[in-house]
Formats: sequence, structure tokens, C-alpha cells
Amino acid sequence: KIMKLGASYREKVPLTEIIYLSTEGVPQIEAFYEKFIPQLIYSVTAPFTLFLFMAIAINVRSSLVFLLCTPLLTVIGFMIMRAFKNMRSAYHDDYATLTAHFMENLRGLPTLKLYRADDIKADEMIRESEEFSTSAMRFYTLQMVEEGAAELFALMGCLMGILVGTSEYVYGTFSLTGCIILILLSVEFFIPSIRLCE
Repeated sequence: KIMKLGASYREKVPLTEIIYLSTEGVPQIEAFYEKFIPQLIYSVTAPFTLFLFMAIAINVRSSLVFLLCTPLLTVIGFMIMRAFKNMRSAYHDDYATLTAHFMENLRGLPTLKLYRADDIKADEMIRESEEFSTSAMRFYTLQMVEEGAAELFALMGCLMGILVGTSEYVYGTFSLTGCIILILLSVEFFIPSIRLCE
């Protein structure tokens, strides 16, 4: 965007926006390559590995339930993230606006002090920062809801697999040891998907 504006970009765009644009996207790219790609590979391979182990050593039906619920959790997690995307962008817009106003007031501070209007701007900045604080709390609440929803769906998947496994045990399809191992490994199916949704 700055390259399109040419050499006179400083006249057309405020300094705060230039600073924001120059660093925008860098953490996302870094997180994508350092965290998302390895976690995506892990969240795909780990459930298949566990499925093979549990299908061979314990029980095919219960391990199949786990395997089918795992991608469902990932899809639901991404749907929730997409649904709350607008609220995230509103938070970042509020942050950019607050930063721009702060930089403008900082630049004009000598003039404001000269005309004794610095108290008015200070009150205005306090009001804006309180509004941003409210927006930030909504944003962090949203993040907690997203993580809680992913964990809730993982818990439901675990319960479904455990119910199938215990019913198989009750009907004598496999041993008590196999049932205990199934219960202990049930969470391991969903941990990679939960981390991916985060």
C-alpha cells in the first residue's frame, strides 16, 4: 500500500498508519510457518497413528468414533473463528484508531500546552482508552469462548468414544485393560486439534 502511494506517502498517510502497515502481517506470517503448519501436520498424523494402534490393540469401533470426531472438531473450530472474525477486526481497528489519536496528541502536545488545552485532550484520551479497554475485554472474552467451545466439542467426542468403548466392554468384545487404555488415550485424539484451533 505504501509503495503504491509513491514518494509522497508522508503527505497522504499519517505516520501511525505507516508504522502499522510496515509491521502488519509479520506476526501472522511468523505464526503460520512456525506454529500453524507443524501443528496442522501433527493434528492430521497423530489421530491416524492412534487410530491404527487402538484399532489393532484395543477396539475398531471406538477408535473409529474418535477418528471421525477429530476432523469434525477442527472444522467446527474454524467455523467459530470465522464467525467471530468481524469482532477481531473491530478490535484491531479500535487499536489503530487509539494509536493514531495518541500520536496526534503527542505531536501537538507543545501547541496544546501553549494554549492550555492539554487537559481537554488528556480527558479525551482517557475516555478513548476506557472505550478501548471495554473493546479489549470483549475481545478477550471472545477468545475464551472460542477456546471453550473447542474444548467442549473435544469433550463430547471423548465421551462418545468412551461410551462406545464401555458398551463394547459390557458386551464382552474386549478386556478391562483395553477399556482403561481406551479411556486414557481418548483425550490424546483431540489434543492436536484443540491446539490447532488455538
